Formats: sequence, structure tokens, C-alpha cells
Amino acid sequence: MFSLFLIPVLYVLKLVIPAWIIFRVGWVLYMRHTKNMVDLKKEWLLFLLVIYVGSVLAVTIAPAAVLGFNDPDAIRLNLVPVINTTAYYLKTLHDNDEIAAMRALENIMGNFILFTPLGILLPCIFKSFRSFKSVLAFCIVCSVSIELTQFFLRQIGTFRTVDIDDLIMNTVGGILGWLIYAKIIRCYFPVLIVR
Repeated sequence: MFSLFLIPVLYVLKLVIPAWIIFRVGWVLYMRHTKNMVDLKKEWLLFLLVIYVGSVLAVTIAPAAVLGFNDPDAIRLNLVPVINTTAYYLKTLHDNDEIAAMRALENIMGNFILFTPLGILLPCIFKSFRSFKSVLAFCIVCSVSIELTQFFLRQIGTFRTVDIDDLIMNTVGGILGWLIYAKIIRCYFPVLIVR
């Protein structure tokens, strides 16, 4: 299952990483020309953020047909929080369909983990994202944007599902990331935070 996500991620990163390096090298040269300091820690954290964002877009926006997720029984639009996802997972367990149960569980955990790095990286890099509310709002906006994009792509023939539970799990994952920042990184690893 992991390898299904790896292919689109690698394709996107082959474009994103060189473009980012060229842009940032130009930026660093400009900063040196104007006699401004360049914060290498911030540059590395921004690079990680760009890799992360490129990976998320590859996993969430790439057509499901490329990833092999063309399950005809899957709900394509779920606006009922928790109930449909739980019912589908319990059905796979009841039917002893181990493969479907594992995919359902991976989907739930994947959506939870997907935004955790965002909740960590944003406050480490940007002062404006050091508060819980700002990270929460940003995670909601990003998750809604992904789900809306999937909805519109679905209208032109991709096989992505639009699910309120994805939005909920993404947001909870972002909150977990912020808690990791607030309770662990800020207290024990402040050297990772851009001042």
C-alpha cells in the first residue's frame, strides 16, 4: 500500500525540489547582495515544509486510478461525520475482508498522520503560527481546500472520494502536531524553532 503513494510523491518531488532549490539559491544570493543575513535553520525547515507540502499534494490530489483505489463499493461523497466511516470499517471486519479492513484502517490512520507534520513545522518556522488557534484554522482551511479540489476533480473523472471524516482526521492530526511542538519541541528542543 505504501508503494502506491510513493510513485506520485516521487513524480511531484522531482519537479518541486529542483524548482525550490533554484528559487532559494536566487533568494540567498539576493540576500547576500543586499548584505542581509540568511538563516540556515529557517532555510532547512522551509525545505522540509516544501517536501512535505509536495508529498501531501501528490497523495491527496493524484488521481486515484493511478494509485489503484477504484473500489466501486466505496462511498464517493461522505458528509456524515464518523458514522459512515465506522460502519464501512465494521462491515469489512464482519465480512472477514482483511484487505478491505486494512485499507480502511490505513485510510483512517493516514488522514490522522497526514497533517501532523504541518502542525509541527508551521510554528517552528513562522511566529504567526505559534498559537493553537492559528494552526487549527490553517489546518481546517488546508483540509477543506483538499476536499474541495478532490470534489471538483471528481467532476472531471478522477476517482477521489470526498469525506468529512478526512477533514476531521486531518485537523486532529494538525492539532497533535501543534501539541508536539508546544509540549516537546518548545520545551526540550527549542533549537529547532526559528527565532
